[in-house]
Amino acid sequence: MWNNRFLIPLLLIFGVVVLSCNRNSKFSDKMIDFCSKTIVIPSDKMERRFCSFYSDTAQYKKKWHYYTYIDGADCQSCEIGKIAINEQSNKDKVPQLEFSYIVRVPKTEIEYVYRKFCNARIEGTLYLDTCDAFRIANPHFPDLKVFHAFVLDRYGRVMFVGHPFQSERMEKLFFKVIDKEMRS
Repeated sequence: MWNNRFLIPLLLIFGVVVLSCNRNSKFSDKMIDFCSKTIVIPSDKMERRFCSFYSDTAQYKKKWHYYTYIDGADCQSCEIGKIAINEQSNKDKVPQLEFSYIVRVPKTEIEYVYRKFCNARIEGTLYLDTCDAFRIANPHFPDLKVFHAFVLDRYGRVMFVGHPFQSERMEKLFFKVIDKEMRS
């Protein structure tokens, strides 16, 4: 009887360890797969808008593009507020970084979402995706939210996954990537 009381918790702990190791392996596989493929931005199939004239003229001069993908379910005021704070706080740290947002939204909500972004004073390029064009062009794009922020070079190659300014550690890592890219 005494052995069974310890055997069951030990088996549960062993199961959790095995599952978490398996999850980390799957995550690593997804990360490798995501970074090894080019991300296509089907701008001709999405409605591109700007809340600021500056965005339209500066967009093609930038070397890197920081995209945030927002599924329609995520497109709430608090999410847009976080995006606005992130952009305003960090846009001057890397002058060659263009902030862009891909928002999956029903056609009936395009104007509402556009006004929300403009009211938040977002200056980056806004892609309103009403027909899942981004997901169709990138079938390898994971559902995991950590992949919904990424930095691409001019050629659509993934340079960084995640929000580069989310923490001091992420920012240092991001600047290492940028520094390496600038040297090559």
